[in-house]
Amino acid sequence: MPELPILKPEEIRKPKVLFKLESGITETDWDTSQELLGGVETREKINPSRDYKPYITEFEYQRQTVPGLVFDEYSCVPNTKHNGQQVIAKLKYGVVLNNSKRASALLGGCKPRRGSNVQTIFEVSRNPGQIAEELFPTMTPTMTEDKWYDKTGLDELVKNNENFISQGWKFNHEWLERASAMAENSLPIQVYNNLPFSPIAGAVDGDYRFSERGFLAYGRPQGYVGPFIEYNHYVLIVNAVLKADGSVDYFEVLDTENPQGIMRVEGEYKFGHAKLMYLKKNSMFRLAKTASSPAVFLLCEASMRRLGIADSPEVDLTGGQMLKTMSGTYGNAGIQTISGEEMAKYDFQYVIKATLKS
Repeated sequence: MPELPILKPEEIRKPKVLFKLESGITETDWDTSQELLGGVETREKINPSRDYKPYITEFEYQRQTVPGLVFDEYSCVPNTKHNGQQVIAKLKYGVVLNNSKRASALLGGCKPRRGSNVQTIFEVSRNPGQIAEELFPTMTPTMTEDKWYDKTGLDELVKNNENFISQGWKFNHEWLERASAMAENSLPIQVYNNLPFSPIAGAVDGDYRFSERGFLAYGRPQGYVGPFIEYNHYVLIVNAVLKADGSVDYFEVLDTENPQGIMRVEGEYKFGHAKLMYLKKNSMFRLAKTASSPAVFLLCEASMRRLGIADSPEVDLTGGQMLKTMSGTYGNAGIQTISGEEMAKYDFQYVIKATLKS
C-alpha cells in the first residue's frame, strides 16, 4: 500500500454519526497494569520504533458508497480492530490478513445507529473467531444497509468452524491501563510507553476540533456548554513522537472515516477505552523470498530460523522447479515476498536439497 499522506484539517471528514462508545469492561479483563499478559505470558515488543505506518496494508472504511446509495456501517470498532490486526500480521509475518469486518460487527452485536461495545467486538476474534472475507463479504456492488445487517449464513459458518482460529491464528487483547481507577481514558505517556507492544486502538471525540498546528485537539473550547470530552468514535494509533522534554508531541492515527491519509493528534490527547492487540500464527512454517534474490526459504515462526532451498548436486533442479514438482505451479507454492530486513530476523540454519526418487 502506498505511504499515506498527513491530512490537513480541511481534508478530514468528521464521523457522520456520533454515539457514546460503551467499553463493556469487566473486572476479569486483562490490562497493562498486570506484569504479564493474562497473568501467564510475557508481552513481546514487536516495534520499538513505535511507527506502524509502513505496515498498513489495507484501509478499512466504514462509510460505504454503492450505486445510488451511501450508508454508514456504524462499525468503527470492528474496522479499527481489523486495521490493527492487519498491521501486526504484516509486521510479524509479512502477510495480508483479510477477514470479514461485517462478520465481526454482526457477531459482536453491532446495530444500526448504535454500534457496539468495545470488549464484545474484540472478544469475537477469540470466540468464535473471525470469518474470511470471501466467505462473508463486507461489501458488494449491490449492498444496502439492510443486507449489510443480514446474518443469513453466518451462523452456519460459525458452526462449521470457518474461522481464522482453525487456520492457526491466535488473538489476544487487553485494556491499556487507565489514568486512574475512575477514569475511562489513559494518559498520553501510557499510550507512548505501550506502543512498542502493539498499535493501540482508542476512542476519540468525533466532533473534531483542531489546534493551531492543524492537529486534532483534546476537549471542547472554553465556554462550551456540555461535556468537555465525549468518546464516540474509535481510531487506531500508529505512531507517537516525543518532545525534547520527554512529553508526547503528537500521535498519528488511522481513522476509518478518512481513508485518504493519516490524522495527527495533539500529544496531550487522552484516548478512551484503549486496547492493545496481540496476534500469533501457530502454523509453524511459511515459504518466503526477497525481491532482490531468487533464493526461497522455509521460515519457522516458532524458532525464528530459516532453511534455504537449493539445487541438488545429483539432480539438475532449481529451487523453483522443485517447488513446481510439489505444488503443480510455482504460483501455487504460496511464496511470500518480504523485505531483506524482515528476512534477516530469521537465523539462517541449513540448506534443503532436492533429490530424485528412483
